[in-house]
Amino acid sequence: MDYKCMGERIREERSKLRMTQAELAERAEISTSFMGQIERADKILSLETLIKIANVLNVTVDMLLTESLTSELDNLTLEINRYLSEMNNDDKLFILNVIRSYALRQGKD
Repeated sequence: MDYKCMGERIREERSKLRMTQAELAERAEISTSFMGQIERADKILSLETLIKIANVLNVTVDMLLTESLTSELDNLTLEINRYLSEMNNDDKLFILNVIRSYALRQGKD
């Protein structure tokens, strides 16, 4: 697992929300120093802590791990995932139905 990449992704998502390390740490129930160590990949975090951080940032765990999981994921998929992570469930269902309809028309279902 690429902890450096994951730390950078956490920092990037935190910055998008204009959130300080201290704010994220408090909401994720960890110390500010540990949050900094996570972002710098100086310390390894538990799955429980990763889930808390993802929830605070309102992103999925796989979004934080994307580059750790596969470096072959293309940029379009990453962009689609970013948009989906910001949508509510009704909007996601709408998009899913559009994709299903398209797949059916293409004979790919």
